[in-house]
Amino acid sequence: MRIGRVTRTRGAAAGAETGEGRGGPRRDPDETPRGVPTMRYEELTGQVQAHADLPDRQAAERALRATLETLAERIPDGVADHLAAQLPGEAAESLRRVVAGHETSPQRRADARTHGEPFDLTTFAGRVAWRSHATEDTAVREATAVLEVLDAAVSPELMTKVGHVLPPDIRELLPSTRAEEY
Repeated sequence: MRIGRVTRTRGAAAGAETGEGRGGPRRDPDETPRGVPTMRYEELTGQVQAHADLPDRQAAERALRATLETLAERIPDGVADHLAAQLPGEAAESLRRVVAGHETSPQRRADARTHGEPFDLTTFAGRVAWRSHATEDTAVREATAVLEVLDAAVSPELMTKVGHVLPPDIRELLPSTRAEEY
């Protein structure tokens, strides 16, 4: 399997049709307090379904859950907690479940708090694929769509933190404008 730079399938024309722009509706920082989910779960999964060109809402939910759980394993627990705080409860649960699992031993808790589990894009893709019952290529495409939707759903500062804690190969799954910041 060759995992390289991800090609975006959603072009500017698609965003122009809906008036949403890159990644869907952006939150207005003056409208809601920090940490309060601004995108409903149905909207979040609908955006994932559209971005990943998935056949139904259940496939979008599987992709979202698989990506968030794998992301929570890779990033420090504090960043995962902040991400969970800005997502609807159903999506946040995927992150919180993994963070809670890190509480099983003091050593694991200490490592997870500061570093997350070290693994590369191949392992990331394999874990997302296993969780979503998809091929690794499909998992990369779906994870890219999830990260693009997350970029629109949470604060830019938080997505910058997420990008900073990811290794360069996984960081390439972020929207191209975000990935270029690093």
